[in-house]
Amino acid sequence: MQKQSKRLSNWFAAGLLAGCLTMTGCFAGGTDGPELSKVTGLVTMKGQPVPNVQVMFAPVADEGSSRGRTKEDGTFEVYYTLERPGAVRGEHHVQFESRGADADAIGIPRKYLIGNDGGIPVNVTAEGPNEFTFELSK
Repeated sequence: MQKQSKRLSNWFAAGLLAGCLTMTGCFAGGTDGPELSKVTGLVTMKGQPVPNVQVMFAPVADEGSSRGRTKEDGTFEVYYTLERPGAVRGEHHVQFESRGADADAIGIPRKYLIGNDGGIPVNVTAEGPNEFTFELSK
């Protein structure tokens, strides 16, 4: 009985170690995951740069979205994770969101907002350049 208990204990320890290693690999923020391409761009309304707007690239293939925020000059770069800049290659619908005190003043048209069915269709390629200009007209 003692030998069987020791074997079960060894199997439990081995399983626990394997589980911990798997979780470490999943949550360590490494470079595993889909191939990405660098994506940058500019967001404007009425020809003027739009600052402090979230830009979301949502792939048609359910691979996980990439997001970025516009700077004062309206430019942005998107990130798949905090450590991985870029977006999944392929077709995307790009949507936008503005929060805070400036949200109403910016007035992004509803058809472009995150959560709506719309968005602007774009294709992110391996060859690039994946530099997009979005004019958010009414």
